[in-house]
Amino acid sequence: MASSNLYTRVRAAEIVNELRANEKKSRSAVFRKTALKKIVANMTLGNNEMVGLSNEVLAITLDLANDTEAKRLGYLFFSTYYPQRPHDCVNLLPLLEKDFQSESAVLRSLSIRTLATIQIPEFLAKASVLVCEAMDDKDPHVRKTGVYAVSRIYGRAPEEVRQQFLKGLNRLLHDPTVFVVAAAVDCLRDLVENHDGLQFSIDRNNCFRIVELLAGCDEWSQVSLLNSVMAFVPQTEADAISLAEKCIPLLQHGNSSVVLNALKVIVYLSNYVRNFVDVLPAITKRVSGCISNLMSKPAEIQFLTMRNVILLLLDKAELLELQVSMFFCQFDDPVYIKDTKLELIFLLANESNISLVLRELEEYALEIDDQMVRKSIRAIGNLAIKIPSVADRSIEVLSGLLASSLPHIVQEVAIILKDILRKYPGKYLYLIDLLVQNVDLLTDSDSRGSFIWILGEYCNSIPGSADILQKLYANFDNEPTQVQLTTLTALVKTYLCLPSKQTETLVLDVLRKTTEEANEPDLRERAFFYWRLLSSHKDIKDIVKPVLPIIEVSSDKLPPEILEELELNIGSLASIYLRPVQQVFRLSKPRRLPVSPALTRTESRDSSVPFSSPVSRNTSATSVYK
Repeated sequence: MASSNLYTRVRAAEIVNELRANEKKSRSAVFRKTALKKIVANMTLGNNEMVGLSNEVLAITLDLANDTEAKRLGYLFFSTYYPQRPHDCVNLLPLLEKDFQSESAVLRSLSIRTLATIQIPEFLAKASVLVCEAMDDKDPHVRKTGVYAVSRIYGRAPEEVRQQFLKGLNRLLHDPTVFVVAAAVDCLRDLVENHDGLQFSIDRNNCFRIVELLAGCDEWSQVSLLNSVMAFVPQTEADAISLAEKCIPLLQHGNSSVVLNALKVIVYLSNYVRNFVDVLPAITKRVSGCISNLMSKPAEIQFLTMRNVILLLLDKAELLELQVSMFFCQFDDPVYIKDTKLELIFLLANESNISLVLRELEEYALEIDDQMVRKSIRAIGNLAIKIPSVADRSIEVLSGLLASSLPHIVQEVAIILKDILRKYPGKYLYLIDLLVQNVDLLTDSDSRGSFIWILGEYCNSIPGSADILQKLYANFDNEPTQVQLTTLTALVKTYLCLPSKQTETLVLDVLRKTTEEANEPDLRERAFFYWRLLSSHKDIKDIVKPVLPIIEVSSDKLPPEILEELELNIGSLASIYLRPVQQVFRLSKPRRLPVSPALTRTESRDSSVPFSSPVSRNTSATSVYK
């Protein structure tokens, strides 16, 4: 029967009837094995009705004890459904013990894997004994299976058995077969991660021996062995340099996981070498080359790569020499790729390439995609804040975009203009005039709130600011709370700076409305605060409208220890979020650089990982990612 015909949902009763109809035929064994395949195929399809066929599966498995494929299918069935049929599994135990004594390495591996998977007392008791024997087996595949079985049963094994497991795993670190060593390393790292009181470390001789094995093993083993190098603490710069040189060739590997883990090891070792790039001058070219290769992979790999490039640019920029054009968006890029590319374009922008960057961002700002347009405008505005010497060119681009009078462009410029004016007080006020001409297009709450704040803060420089505020105030009752708070403050500022009958009427009306009719506590409290200040008959202008601090690019930074932890998790899910690992994975253990005489101090490190993105709304001017 073709395998495709097996993956058809059937009822348990149909299989039972089929077995009974064929049990006396000459080819009964063939029919029974086919029925077993159907059962397992339906199990993989999520047909949980198959759990009721445990007796039939057990009978077929026992009857076809000489058929390795039938055994594999039967063991898979009980490994999946043992929580629902624990008593039926017990009848399978003698067959598993017999298989473990078989001359076939395949059967021994299959037996030990099944024993460790079925987590019931009878199986665990037997597995605790046989796993230790499996780790001493003459066949490397059986030893490897025994190692992975330790990970499954370690948490439920007695203390004395655990000690035997650990001794066996440490012994297998010297195994002559590479993939057994890799499995032992994987298991030890898993035990340390999931059980308290354990620590994994490798001495110098073992570490260099493991690195020598990298060239002769498969990609899965290479990943495991590379991660084991992170358990070695270099005591001298020479050791760190030698290990890094042996990992550099793996940056050109065809497997993305191997490349990223090799990069992680190199970044880790760079902390134990002063002037790492000067000692290994080729490292910049090799790292940049591997990033370029990874950017030709599928979108998911590109995304992971770019998130890690962001991390390196924030703390290890000397290891990279990237062209900004590498991250220009393509028309068929997914949204998450475009977002991340915009962040990288922002980080890589400098005085030498700003013309190319602004031209590219301006092109994005004229696209059909509304979200892409908004994020591009935010990036242009934040570039004006990030690089003061190119602010004029960035503002020129924004003013050209404002001339288009497209609603979403005007709204986004209004949002970013607030931060630009704070960065450059007294400059670029002509942009306000352009916004005033398009005030009717500010329909969303964020842009209206930003524009109202600008009107209040720079009312002296905006002709007719009181008239514009009065027009916007007409919709006060329908605004969200944040816009109402901003409007209240802007009206009080305007009254203090431009006292007149019009502004006095506006202030009295808004204070009455917010203290008598508003249900929002924050709004009422602020209104009462302003009312008491205005009633004091003192000069309160400096209180309500103080001199605002200039926005600096060094604000909103994470401490160095977070950067350190992220670097130790390059290539993992934690590195995608660019957040402390325990904020992403609650049960994970924090990682730190082990102290050694060779560890370079981090006082000179730029301890900066901003919390938000240059393309995300409602960010500070110094945002880099979200």
